[in-house]
Amino acid sequence: MIIRNVCIGKDQPKIALPIVASTNEEAINQISTFHNYDLVELRIDYYENLLNKECVLELLKQIRELLTCPIIF
Repeated sequence: MIIRNVCIGKDQPKIALPIVASTNEEAINQISTFHNYDLVELRIDYYENLLNKECVLELLKQIRELLTCPIIF
């Protein structure tokens, strides 16, 4: 399976880095520290506005603007 130019299930195992943040700012700050990864996992269960659909969509939009890799959500 190929998602955003990352072939999953073949070749070497992929490296996924988690975003574990309660705010948008924390999430963006974490992303700025990431190096050498294939995809990211957004741990939405830590997010303070996880029940607010608009806030979650805004966070995903901000993350997508910074990353071109797949996002596990």
